[in-house]
Parts: sequence; structure tokens; C-alpha cells
Amino acid sequence: MEQVKTFIVDLFTKANGILSKFLDPIINFFDGGDYVLYTLLAIWGLVLGVIGLISFVMKGTKFFVLLAILTAIVFGAWFFVR
Repeated sequence: MEQVKTFIVDLFTKANGILSKFLDPIINFFDGGDYVLYTLLAIWGLVLGVIGLISFVMKGTKFFVLLAILTAIVFGAWFFVR
């Protein structure tokens, strides 16, 4: 039983070390309290955008693929031109 406990503690320690790199900036951002409303609105907009994108794909898959390819071309050109 002690081996299982040690394994779980080691697993959580490793996970904490990995996740702290990503979560510390987010926690520091929310500690400021200045942009919490903007962040929540952005997350809400992202959720609505994903829901709209899913419904759009269900109705017009070929048009969506065309838009995705055109967007990739534009971003690729922008990346190489700048």
C-alpha cells in the first residue's frame, strides 16, 4: 500500500511541476483583477463561436472546407511575407 501512495504522490508532484508552468501566468493574471470581465467576455464569445462553427459545419461542409483552406493560404502568405 505504501508503494501506491508513493507512486500517487510522485505522480501529483510531476503533474504539479508541469502544470504550474502554464497555470501560474493565468493565476497571476486573475490576481490583478483588471481584465477579468474582458476575459470572461472573450471566453463566452469563444464558446459561442465554437457552437456556431459546429452548426455551420453541419449545414455546409464544403463551404467550410473552402473557407478553412483560404484562411490557411492567407495566414501562410502573411507568415512568409512578414
